[in-house]
Amino acid sequence: MFKFKGVWSNEFSPALIVNKVQRAITPPITRLVSEIPGMDGAYPMGTKLGMRPIRCEITIVRSLIDNDEAFIRLLAGWLFSEQPEEFIDAKDPNVFCKAYLDNRTDLEEIVSLGKGILDFICPDPLIYQEEREEVFANGECFTLVEGTYRTFPSLRIEFSSPADGFKITHTQLDQYIRLNRSFVAGDVVEINCASGKVTLNGVVAMTIYVWEESDFFYLVPGAQTLLCEISEVAHVNIRWRPRWF
Repeated sequence: MFKFKGVWSNEFSPALIVNKVQRAITPPITRLVSEIPGMDGAYPMGTKLGMRPIRCEITIVRSLIDNDEAFIRLLAGWLFSEQPEEFIDAKDPNVFCKAYLDNRTDLEEIVSLGKGILDFICPDPLIYQEEREEVFANGECFTLVEGTYRTFPSLRIEFSSPADGFKITHTQLDQYIRLNRSFVAGDVVEINCASGKVTLNGVVAMTIYVWEESDFFYLVPGAQTLLCEISEVAHVNIRWRPRWF
């Protein structure tokens, strides 16, 4: 059984039976190397993750279908999407990936034969869990990030008193974000490290981000510490999603 676009497959039973859901344990991994003529081996240049495939073996009980064409339209309305949608395997319901149906899947043929494969692909090959949130206390945030792959956080800073500038540091990576502005009480800054976007009171404000010094850092799996200056005049929280490759 699986859930796609917020709908579980058993809502189409007993006419549709999901026999097996096969989600690759890891996405395809390509090692990027550069070979130099006359030299042994190669230089490692990084790693590329390919699209994660998901195969769902299904059976269609045609004797329970009054109208084949109507049932095909019903399935198509559920399974078709222009953008990747949340896909949950019932065997592992606490995580999800973002998938859409491969255009090679022929629903008409599957219904006609009474069985077949629903092939999904995940352009984003990572697996996600529900969002986590922590609040800074006394200028520090000690957190344990689940998963096996780095993840980019979002930060929200709400100022309760005036402040000249702001800085938050990831101690393990030795990276930080510095903002240059005279803030007033009530100002709210949102920092999205995934998109590299900074807003002030809901308006994009990239000019307050100190580009020469700052990094939109990521969180690594495991324990880590974040530190922020002037914590006594600001309430700071951090949100992220655990990710697996």
